[in-house]
Amino acid sequence: MVMPLSTFLQSIGLESLRQRLEEEELTVDLLLSMGRHLHTNLEEIGISKTEAETIYRALRNTDPVASPATQQLELPTSVREDQLKQPMVILVDHGLCNRLRAVLSYRQIAQSQALQLLVVWCRDDQCNGEFLDCFAPLPGVRFTRQLPHWAPAPERINHCHVAIKDTPAETESYAALLPCSSLRAAIDARVRECTPFVAVHIRRTDMSVLATTQPNGRYSVETTDAAFDAFLEEFPHYNVYIATDCGHTQARFSKRYERRMKATVRPRYERRRWRQTTLMDAVIDLYMCAASEHFMGSYGSSFSDTIIHLRSVHGQASQLDRHTFATVQDWGIQLGGRAALHHPHNQP
Repeated sequence: MVMPLSTFLQSIGLESLRQRLEEEELTVDLLLSMGRHLHTNLEEIGISKTEAETIYRALRNTDPVASPATQQLELPTSVREDQLKQPMVILVDHGLCNRLRAVLSYRQIAQSQALQLLVVWCRDDQCNGEFLDCFAPLPGVRFTRQLPHWAPAPERINHCHVAIKDTPAETESYAALLPCSSLRAAIDARVRECTPFVAVHIRRTDMSVLATTQPNGRYSVETTDAAFDAFLEEFPHYNVYIATDCGHTQARFSKRYERRMKATVRPRYERRRWRQTTLMDAVIDLYMCAASEHFMGSYGSSFSDTIIHLRSVHGQASQLDRHTFATVQDWGIQLGGRAALHHPHNQP
């Protein structure tokens, strides 16, 4: 492991720079990744040329008076300066699972190029929380709320990388996605309450608007309440778990299946918000659906897609699962028009 920033700065007599570098969310591995750009990047945030040179020499393991602690840096002496690269930087947007597929697929691309992935993740109406609120850290990925001054301009991403999409690597990438310890405990407790159970993910709110814009009407047909009812009634001896982004939908299904719904803790819905539940509730729903005996998702939903990937990598996939991934022709062109959709509280 590369040493902590504080230990590194102390070892070269520049501990006074710790607060400034931490404000820029810099770490030793990010400093290493800057290579020939390190001097310029550090000077742009107020580090003197002398201080930047001291840091550079220590990182390059060429400082003739470097301390033993500095020698522990994981930078092989055979690495040339032109082989050190800046991290890959992306800015993710749209909803939670659009962001997750971007992070996980670009992480694989970054790893194939021996790069760290820097992800700009901004909380907004479409995703009302941050990655590390709900998930364990991803090796090789660093999250930030805003782009650091030294970083190159990011690419805005909400899709799976084209080199990963529809390959085994797309599903395999979800093996690294783990809930944080507190959510893991909540998920495990809820699974114990509900087992054995079947689960459905019923996507509504903005998806209902998108469905009405499709010329072939495919979404509105394949994800109707009646279709979900038919699926749940195929398994009368199983308990039921309902995952939905819509309070009206949760109330409708809860009334119908109350005797089969064993989870004692259920999400709270704020019906005038774009995202009616918290991000933590959404993540619990992801892993509850992933743990069910059988599952049915909503066509065109990246959330349902994510559940299928998780079921596969955790050995939970069933031949009786019902979910079809949307095609680019049916769905992809709609993403660009999302900002023009009506807010959910204007929908019936």
